[in-house]
Amino acid sequence: MTFDLRRIRFYEWMLALFGAGLIGVLFADWYRVPGRHVDAWQAFAATDVILAVLGAVAVAVAVAAATHRTAALPQALSAVATLAGIVATVIVVIHAASVPDISPGGNVTRDAGLWLALVCSIGIPVAAWRSMADEHFPAPMRPKLHIEHLELPPDASA
Repeated sequence: MTFDLRRIRFYEWMLALFGAGLIGVLFADWYRVPGRHVDAWQAFAATDVILAVLGAVAVAVAVAAATHRTAALPQALSAVATLAGIVATVIVVIHAASVPDISPGGNVTRDAGLWLALVCSIGIPVAAWRSMADEHFPAPMRPKLHIEHLELPPDASA
């Protein structure tokens, strides 16, 4: 099994970027309480791990595309990534709508990390859906065929 980045199609690249972005934004500030900022790892008990796994599913599509010679497995994984992106979007929307109870005074505001997570979580199902629809195989990976043209035999009936 060889790893070749030329096999990855455009929407698989986008899917990997959104998935890695969702994982990375878990370390950014999601909420602001008086005197400090709180990232997703500090604010949640299990949601952060679920979002990290859902982001890893999106990255796995590009890894599968780079390691497999056909587009069948990446397209099948794109269906799973679409579902994972929808679940991630619902989770992030719920956390954007209702802030967690992490401050004794209840004065919690939303920070930029939450909105970036929303962008990444929406981008995952969109890129996965487009990746499923993309059936072409990258040009550098297409086999080079030498086709020999044969002459037709002379027509015996004439």
